[in-house]
Amino acid sequence: MTKLLNSLVEMPAYLTVTLAISLVSMLLSFLMTLVRFRAKLKISNLLKIIYMSSIAIILIIVFYNDQQVKKAKESVSVTRDHDIVKVSSNSQFLKSAKFKISAENDRCVYVEDDREEAIFKIDKSLLNEKTR
Repeated sequence: MTKLLNSLVEMPAYLTVTLAISLVSMLLSFLMTLVRFRAKLKISNLLKIIYMSSIAIILIIVFYNDQQVKKAKESVSVTRDHDIVKVSSNSQFLKSAKFKISAENDRCVYVEDDREEAIFKIDKSLLNEKTR
């Protein structure tokens, strides 16, 4: 089940854009600091502040994203309706999806993800069954 949920994790667009901007500003300020090591002290200090701020923003984004994904995984709903398993999430950090059951036994169902060409194992005790 963990692998299935991990395949549905996504970072929202606003965090992706912020992360990209932070990475670019971190790299540019680092390169400019190396190139302008003889520059005026004010410019050098400003580049160092930009570099350190970018690193802090990146760490905050990574930590925030990780915490939100954990919350989303805890509140996800997994239901079975005949031969379909539906993963429902109200979070922007975890996509909702439907999977067709390809096989099952007494303890587990196996669902296939066509996008990733993978088969995931789900314990039947984790499923909320609508109809059977």
